[in-house]
Amino acid sequence: MNIEFEKYKKLALSGDSSAYFHLGFCYEFGYGVEVDIEKAINSYLLSIENGGLCAVKVIEYHIGEHARQIESTIRSSDRISKFDCLGEILNNEGRNILFSKGFDIADNIGLRLMRLSADLNNSSAQAFMGECYLKGTFVDKDFVKALEWFEKSAKDNNPESLSKLIDCYVYVKGGDTNSDDLKNVINRISDAKVAFSLGSKYINSRHYSVYSRYLIAVCCYERAYVLSHDKQYGKQLVKVYLQGPDKDNCINTAKLILVEIMEPYEIFEFGKRFLRGSSTDKRLAIQLIKIADELHLDAASTYLIKNGYKEIKFNLDTELLRTKEISREEREIKIGSNPNVSNGSVERDEDDTSCKVNKEQVDTQVDNVIVQREEEIETTSKIGPDIKLLEELANNGNETSQWQLAELFFKGINVKIDIATAIKWYKRAALLGHEPSIEKLARIYLSGTEVRQNLKIGLSYLSQIKDSTYIYVEGEKVIEKGDFRTGTTYIECSANMGYAKAQSRMGDISYNSGSYDVAMMWYEKAAVQGDKYAQLGLAKLHYFGEGVKVDYTKAVNWLKKAAEQGVAEAQRLLGECYLNGYGVDRDNIVASKYFLQAAINNDTIAQYRIGYNYYYGIGVDKDINNSKIWIGKAADNKYRNAVKFQSNFLET
Repeated sequence: MNIEFEKYKKLALSGDSSAYFHLGFCYEFGYGVEVDIEKAINSYLLSIENGGLCAVKVIEYHIGEHARQIESTIRSSDRISKFDCLGEILNNEGRNILFSKGFDIADNIGLRLMRLSADLNNSSAQAFMGECYLKGTFVDKDFVKALEWFEKSAKDNNPESLSKLIDCYVYVKGGDTNSDDLKNVINRISDAKVAFSLGSKYINSRHYSVYSRYLIAVCCYERAYVLSHDKQYGKQLVKVYLQGPDKDNCINTAKLILVEIMEPYEIFEFGKRFLRGSSTDKRLAIQLIKIADELHLDAASTYLIKNGYKEIKFNLDTELLRTKEISREEREIKIGSNPNVSNGSVERDEDDTSCKVNKEQVDTQVDNVIVQREEEIETTSKIGPDIKLLEELANNGNETSQWQLAELFFKGINVKIDIATAIKWYKRAALLGHEPSIEKLARIYLSGTEVRQNLKIGLSYLSQIKDSTYIYVEGEKVIEKGDFRTGTTYIECSANMGYAKAQSRMGDISYNSGSYDVAMMWYEKAAVQGDKYAQLGLAKLHYFGEGVKVDYTKAVNWLKKAAEQGVAEAQRLLGECYLNGYGVDRDNIVASKYFLQAAINNDTIAQYRIGYNYYYGIGVDKDINNSKIWIGKAADNKYRNAVKFQSNFLET
């Protein structure tokens, strides 16, 4: 064995990666030489530096106990880029040290590993360093460095990294959303769905001014539409254009998009959808219907006329046209007194050709207006309710009539809009238990659009609705329309009534706002009822130590429950626990089983993990074909590590 050791030592001098690996093996287990772990690790690292990947898993095994030596050895190398394959391992270990053992200023090895991982082009570590400098976690705040790290993290246009980079630009620039740098970042997004989801995130965000989040959302929605020309994306973009603070300057652009994606009748129907919403929605509806009218849609024109948004300009005295029983002689007498028609024209000789022509034109005009007036009267008689009859029935305690009367005054149908009168009738119907009236009052007081906002009164009405599922669904609809605050109030009310899905959603909302204690409360309530996403959320709080100390045992417990219900992220995190021995004994076979389940459920990171395990035979039989399949799927989903692994090891 001593001869073998000397042979490997000589081969290693020529830079043979395999020889370095075998030397490390000899030093680690004492074959032909005394055991020397430090020399073993140095040999394994030299093997990696010379292109050998067999030592990667060995380094991963030793990194927990020898992190300082590994970090310093890599730093001292002249070919540090050769260690890119260790980026993810260093990232995982660095996070583990920081969040489980804390941050020791005297020996901050956790942060050093994260910084090294970031220098080795690991996008997750780069984003982490950006967060640290942005928020002043583990390091002093430094916006310039934060921006630099986020830029590096997003260089491959990873959607999550781009999102954080956008956040950083807005934060650093103090809300200056007109920055060309920010717009260039948004234009780097190559997936329409990602751009659209970012737009929705910012339009509902509470962290920026209304104007800032509007402009960011517009840029994201525009990018989504440019990439796909999808009708739904176009509709959302038009909606934001016409409801935003810059709507006057966007009207022409909105028209161009609408004409491109919709027929005039579709624009009309699209507008009508918003007529029953808030006053903001109504204004949007009228703008859309006016656009349809400009495109010469008769139905839109009729609607605008009937509701007083467009005037009919008659050339004749319209008092003539109240009934069609007006004789031609009576018409001619009236026409003669009309200042727009010369008196002399009627008294001229009947043989006067010019006179005949004028009379024929006038008669035709009168006939046309009569027909138009008749149609308007007929339409009104069919649609317009008898308000006096409704008032009589409403005063006699008919809740349906009270509701209908309230709707007339609220929407201004055949009467002037009168919010106070509408609320009076809504309240009378609500006292009789009329749920649509109760829900309407709740929405009025919660949104504060028509009256001064009063959360106490709004919640008191909302709590009278017994159907927690209905309240939750309505809340989601309100959020979808852009009123995040009111929608959240609906969902919170449903959550307080015990609806698990609403509790889980409140957990997500609290988590995204950084209120981890509140998020844990909601997650726990929903998780015990079996909500799989709440179980995942609760597990992640314990796993990452957000709001609580890291507790892998509790994390594993909740991850198992969520994984059994098919949650891909839970299956993948459970695989990570078994791979690294977090809260359970290390078991590569079980880890690979969970990675495979998550990969089948389209978790991109899990697809990379199981592909990696197939390549090296970790917990599964070595299978290059299966490795190519799973790494390929992850690479197709733009996962950076998978793309890199595929180009380095799987391309022939």
